Amino acid sequence: MRKIFFSMLVLCGLTTAMAADYTIDYTGLTSDYSNLLPSDVYEKYSISQQIYTAAELQKIGATAGNLTGISFIAAEAERTITRNWRVYVATTTQSDFKTEGFVAMKTEDQVFAGEVTTLPLDIYNMDDCWYTIHFSRPVAWDGNRNLLICVVDETGTILSRLNHLGVYASDSKRAASHSGATAYDATVPPAAPKVTRDMRTAITFHIADPATGISAAYATPSIRKQMVNGALIIQRDGKIYTAEGALVK
Repeated sequence: MRKIFFSMLVLCGLTTAMAADYTIDYTGLTSDYSNLLPSDVYEKYSISQQIYTAAELQKIGATAGNLTGISFIAAEAERTITRNWRVYVATTTQSDFKTEGFVAMKTEDQVFAGEVTTLPLDIYNMDDCWYTIHFSRPVAWDGNRNLLICVVDETGTILSRLNHLGVYASDSKRAASHSGATAYDATVPPAAPKVTRDMRTAITFHIADPATGISAAYATPSIRKQMVNGALIIQRDGKIYTAEGALVK
């Protein structure tokens, strides 16, 4: 099983030619504890699906390409925790969960499986931090279909302390989830969600140009803070520094 620390990106408004980051407008960001997306840490197991429409992506300038990763923003955390996730991504014509249930994932829709670790923000004084999942393979997006993100939390333990990713108000019941004491299979999801929500996780899509394999510049951070083997490092302008600012290489 793959084991990673989420990369933590500090957005600073600069651009580079190596990544195209398209962030859905998340006005009204909150760490509302009743909206545990994409993972319910208060249950042993959970499954969630969230739909982000093609119209939303087109509105912020995204065009057809290969989806290489997604990022979630940190909102609240009391301590370092690790959960076991499986992440699936698919395109869909479904736009919400008002009358339709979960979408059955295909085995080939899985883009990540392993341990993910989130950190308490106050330790590193890192506001506006994004946790990034790099996909094991790219997902082709034609620019016209909606994107569905499915996260299965198969940790098997319950947390008693807070650790949340940011959510924001969304229309049309575009998120659905189910949680409990039994593990979930994304290819055979529950017949109906336990909860549908007018909330979604704040998200950034990383989309590469399918023709060149190199992403176009779009609101890309040039400074990255991330955990490597348990140690915080900073990448800036192609060089690596320690948290204290010493040049590593």
